[in-house]
Amino acid sequence: MRVVGPLSEQLLKLAVGVVRLNFEGRSDRPGKQPEWVQTATDINYTALESAPNGQTGLALEAPQLGDVLVGGAYQGFFQEPLGTGDIARESALGLTIQAIQQATGQVVAPAGSGLVDRGILRQLQNMADLFPVGNDQASLLIHNQQEASRVVINRKVLRELRTSGVQIQAPERVQVSGQLEAMQFSAADARVIVDNRKIRIFIPPALLRGLGQFFGQNVLVQGLANYNAAGQITAIEAKTITEATPQQFTLFQQLPRSMSIAPSLEQLRKEQKYRGNDVAKVRQLAREMNIEESYEELLQQLRDNA
Repeated sequence: MRVVGPLSEQLLKLAVGVVRLNFEGRSDRPGKQPEWVQTATDINYTALESAPNGQTGLALEAPQLGDVLVGGAYQGFFQEPLGTGDIARESALGLTIQAIQQATGQVVAPAGSGLVDRGILRQLQNMADLFPVGNDQASLLIHNQQEASRVVINRKVLRELRTSGVQIQAPERVQVSGQLEAMQFSAADARVIVDNRKIRIFIPPALLRGLGQFFGQNVLVQGLANYNAAGQITAIEAKTITEATPQQFTLFQQLPRSMSIAPSLEQLRKEQKYRGNDVAKVRQLAREMNIEESYEELLQQLRDNA
């Protein structure tokens, strides 16, 4: 298949995004790519393989992250991974295969795992355009030789992601409160401990000056949250960071969870024959009421209170 070259290049971009999502909380973070990302995504293309059903097989290998991200510059990398299992024994290729499997429904993602965000989903959707037009069954088998894992993708599966695939909340403005921590390997980032989770905070240059006074203190962070496919916040692009008052700390010390997946809400509205508020209004009510239940329970509550 002539498209193997472009697909392998896109696969490398995808691996970069998956690794950055795991360690930074966002797959498509703007700016220059850090050196450690290039080290972590050192994927070697070893061979083209013949595979069943006329598939083209691409054999690859990549080092374990724990073998390449070593030394003082990378301390703290393995404190809070977003992937599953022991991430130090994973490779960028292995994580990428898991992300493809989760996004395309080939495996059910374990609860709390988040290897796909909007950036990853967009890259997978774009890969569909690299397959031959009119041949939806032309498949590419990606084989991770070191970890004996593999995934099959084709144009049809990737195109379906645009209509019936996983839905991921767009970035939205949030407020969270928690204890602010400095990052050991990034002067321009920090972490805030909320709900017993350490959430990456992207800090713009304008906020860096004077930030040191807040480390170890309870702060209120306002900014844009990045979500993964599990509906969890993976990182926040800070707009303001201030000392949290006792009232603010109590009010915002729980992470908001995405409840803005319109297709599933639309389906529930039809199933329950709910004719009250529209989708946008229901999402707004969910945020205002700090609802933690499912949309199904929320619609039932709105009907009961009507």
